[in-house]
Amino acid sequence: MTLVRLIANTNLPIYERLHKSLIQQTPNRSGKWDDIEFTFEETGECDYAVILTPPSSDIKVSCPPGRLWNFIQLQPNTKNRNTYRGDKNADRIYTVDETLVGDKYFLTPMILPWRLNKNFDQLKKMERPFKPHDILIIDNLPSSVVRENVLKDIRYDLKKQIPVINKLNNYREMEDQLYRHKYALILDEPTTKHYWGEHISDILLSWTIPIVIGQENIHDFFPPESVIQINPVNNNISKTIEKIIDHDKWEARSSALLHARHLIMENYQLFPRLCEEIHKHRSSKDNISRHPVNRLIFSNPQPEGRLQKLSEDIIGVSNTNYILKNTKNLVKQINIITSKLLKQNKWSVCVGIKNRNEMLNESLKTWLEARFVEEIIIVDWSSDEDVMEVVNKNKDSRIKVARVNGKEKYHYSAVNNLKVRLCRNEHIFITDSDIKIIDPNFLSDHRLSNGQFYHGHWTDQPHTTGSVLIRKSDFLKVNGYNESLTSYGVEDLDLQERLKKSGLKGQRIKKNYIHHIPHPREHRKNQLDSVKKNRRITSDKPWTANENMGEHEITFIEL
Repeated sequence: MTLVRLIANTNLPIYERLHKSLIQQTPNRSGKWDDIEFTFEETGECDYAVILTPPSSDIKVSCPPGRLWNFIQLQPNTKNRNTYRGDKNADRIYTVDETLVGDKYFLTPMILPWRLNKNFDQLKKMERPFKPHDILIIDNLPSSVVRENVLKDIRYDLKKQIPVINKLNNYREMEDQLYRHKYALILDEPTTKHYWGEHISDILLSWTIPIVIGQENIHDFFPPESVIQINPVNNNISKTIEKIIDHDKWEARSSALLHARHLIMENYQLFPRLCEEIHKHRSSKDNISRHPVNRLIFSNPQPEGRLQKLSEDIIGVSNTNYILKNTKNLVKQINIITSKLLKQNKWSVCVGIKNRNEMLNESLKTWLEARFVEEIIIVDWSSDEDVMEVVNKNKDSRIKVARVNGKEKYHYSAVNNLKVRLCRNEHIFITDSDIKIIDPNFLSDHRLSNGQFYHGHWTDQPHTTGSVLIRKSDFLKVNGYNESLTSYGVEDLDLQERLKKSGLKGQRIKKNYIHHIPHPREHRKNQLDSVKKNRRITSDKPWTANENMGEHEITFIEL
């Protein structure tokens, strides 16, 4: 069992809560996740030490080299940036602040603890509650005339008294209100891409839909139907909220809410996030030694202005501002490039399956071994075979399994549309269970430039036409696969044609990167008749953006 010591100043309210709720956020209140045990208590030796906040006094820990990590969860506003950039002795610094760059810095989504008075197991079993009220406002803005005017304008425009929960309210009051309301408008300060505000976890876990202002990339982390994002430049906030209330689709968003709750409990909290990083580190070249050494952790962070003072000592005050200004510009440019590369290197592999466990077992291994695969979505379309037998053989936190029950026939287009919608990354590899990745550089060697997608072709590589590398936004722009096609044939070609008509340039997947697993094809009898029928359908009634994709009841299966 791997032992991880967590270090925090429990005099700070948020980490006092985390200390008290350590067991509450793990299955069975065990204080364990997978094969890893966590503790705030002093230990003689530990396998990893993780700093959450600087301790109240200097301490020593004993852990192997490279395993003293720092997770910074402070909101990266001006105030916090000036006071805390990470412990200088840490081997790794995980942060939500994209402006912190360097070999030590690793970007991570938020993992702040939830505040609901429920433990992990209770939240997993919690069913959707009855919600008699429409909307409340969670106010996290500092007191100001602007804040008061915003609240007054919203209430006036909507002609109703909306309850407001501010950050000074008792957390139990906020929890009670969340259980009774369908939507929660969050008023908060601007955030970075990886910091979406401290309330969203509580809102989603209470089966309430957050309404956020700005935060354009929030759907990179959560399903679009689970969080409503308002652009304050192009939209009138009050009118948008009024429209949401009038066209209430809270129940229709249940599947997306269920998925978002799963992400919070299984991805965006401290323990699974640490487990994921520890598992990666164990198998990396950075894991050089297991022999523990003593490490010193200081109670205070590096003082703000140290760079300024050092510059003044070395070159004099007159040149300091010039150098700092140009350094900031350089960091800004590096940050832009780094952000683009990070986004490009995050891929979701998505697949649908119905009774093809043997092939899935063979192909899944290759997807996990491919570089830059951050997520694998498996949609189980009412299989008689137990898909989890394959998943458990290849257990990996990146795998997500969603089951749709009651489907006798495999509907290729509907399955593909569903699995893409479940992906949280922009870059997606759409494929089938009988397709292996035979070169681990497959995704990095098929980078998607603007207006481009890749597809398999039967003349180059037989039976790979259904494999597509594409941006999720481009896929949704043409409304995905044609769900009018319920039998075999033409679905992939129809999608490619519509993508090209939308202005995208299609290129064939390069040879010797993927491979089709041979198997009997008796299930595709009368293929020619089916293809002819589907061609008539696409010709007589083309699939457009006005068509509705099917809605399906989804059950997310625990790994």
